[in-house]
Amino acid sequence: MTDWRSLDWFSLAGPTRFLDRAVTAILGAEARVVGLTLPGRRPDGLLDALAGRLEAATASATLRVDASPGLRGRSPTTVLAMSAGEGISGVRSVADLLDAPRLAGKVILVDGIPPEEWLRWAYVLRQIPPERARRARMMPPSLAVVFPPGIAPSDARAAVDRDLRWSGHVSRLDTQTFVEALLGWPDDSLASRTAASVITEMTGWDPSMARLLADLGVEQQIDPRATMAALPDVLGGQRPCWENGMVDRWDGAPWVHTAALSSAKRHDSIAQRVWRGQVRTVFPFLDQMRNAFVAKYEDRIRAQPPIVKDYNGRKVTYDDPWTLELFDLNALIKADLSAKEATLLSVCITVRRGMAHYDPADGALIRRASDLWEEIGHGFPDGCAAWEWPRCGQKLVLMVGPTGAGKSRWARRRFAEGDIVEADAIRRSLNGSLDMAGDQSPVFERVRREVLERLSVGRTVVVDATNMRREDRLANALLAPPDIPVEYVVVDRPLEEKLAMAGWRADKPGLIEGHARLFEASLPDIMGGDGLPNVRVVDFRVQRAGDAPGTASGSSR
Repeated sequence: MTDWRSLDWFSLAGPTRFLDRAVTAILGAEARVVGLTLPGRRPDGLLDALAGRLEAATASATLRVDASPGLRGRSPTTVLAMSAGEGISGVRSVADLLDAPRLAGKVILVDGIPPEEWLRWAYVLRQIPPERARRARMMPPSLAVVFPPGIAPSDARAAVDRDLRWSGHVSRLDTQTFVEALLGWPDDSLASRTAASVITEMTGWDPSMARLLADLGVEQQIDPRATMAALPDVLGGQRPCWENGMVDRWDGAPWVHTAALSSAKRHDSIAQRVWRGQVRTVFPFLDQMRNAFVAKYEDRIRAQPPIVKDYNGRKVTYDDPWTLELFDLNALIKADLSAKEATLLSVCITVRRGMAHYDPADGALIRRASDLWEEIGHGFPDGCAAWEWPRCGQKLVLMVGPTGAGKSRWARRRFAEGDIVEADAIRRSLNGSLDMAGDQSPVFERVRREVLERLSVGRTVVVDATNMRREDRLANALLAPPDIPVEYVVVDRPLEEKLAMAGWRADKPGLIEGHARLFEASLPDIMGGDGLPNVRVVDFRVQRAGDAPGTASGSSR
């Protein structure tokens, strides 16, 4: 199994370009002395990555020299020679250094030179190019030196043949790729996408920030301001600059490290970064929600008077549902929404209202919107229904008929138990009994979710429910795209039989009679397949006691 968290920062495109340039310069035909200009707070592992690239190119170990202890009365050549072993510790001149057999063809990478000793190091480094020129047929060592802080760039460059500066090598795409891999992308929900976007915005060019935020909970990743406020002071009274590792170029502009903003109490700037990270995913999601609600309730919206708004005396009429804002949609359709749809739309309005004024949204609200859409989004048109489903000859069968008609018995005789989604069974599992008063939307949301699960893997599925109201039939029938057949299996029997075998229904006076009246009133729409082109109606109503069931025309519609 892939361990996404092990992705190497230095395998990304931007850092790789820097390393490739450095390796080319150090190992070039002219065998130059190369200087590396790095900030005081460099990316963790930069020199390790460079050493690894050099070793891969030369098939030989790179000699790492830590010069931070100081020369202590020795010459720089002696310190460099000692990196290859004590046996050549007597090397004192540049000529001795270049002629040392154990250094032939090696790469020496020097770091940590004290600023006060730079002049002595610079004197030795300036002597290396002419000495190399006199040894054209030999394989003298190559050198790469990290410039110490506080040295004027002109003085540093004067001691080397070429210098490379670590600045502006990390792009937004590099950071985003690293963050997404670090998180492992558990899904593509709004919450996951927003967390990745915010972490990218807060990370900039420093992978350590990405690692810090990746260990938080998703709501804190979406809004990490509390975590940022608790960061230790990284400035110590200094101003952020490139040399102290607090500023670099990223995403086309100078970018101050988020930890530096926290140290400087720039909470407004941190909030702007959180907002920018959120808005990249949240605003497209809000527009997706707006279009989804319009697509599902367009007929209901068009049946109402248009909305007229007054903008400083200029009246604008909104008669096209697709131009309405979330707030306007809520005013027009709130009475038609299920409880979860109403909550989702309300959360979206709250998030939109705050973010429109550049205020970051609460991570819990974005998580709530994300979870609700993952739960009920299947019930909204998506513009390309069932695009990922296999076409295996599956069909959707809707049992249609009043309570007590014998629908369940008919279905169990003709289909395997695993192909039937029974509304009453789901009602019992959610409520413990069939007596479930009030909002029935949780039952039918579960019914439709199970229907989609079966159809999406190529299985035929039977919905065992009354399906007498047209809106209920359409909500189920439209789960199947137009190229997958739907059957309305109409089942009923005489009223006297239903009353004689009422069972638990006898405890609900008027239930059977009321269903019978509703069924009779709905029959024209039912037998017409609700006007859907992929519906075939099969009539299994028993007209009188003792009659055999028969079918209507049975023709496809």
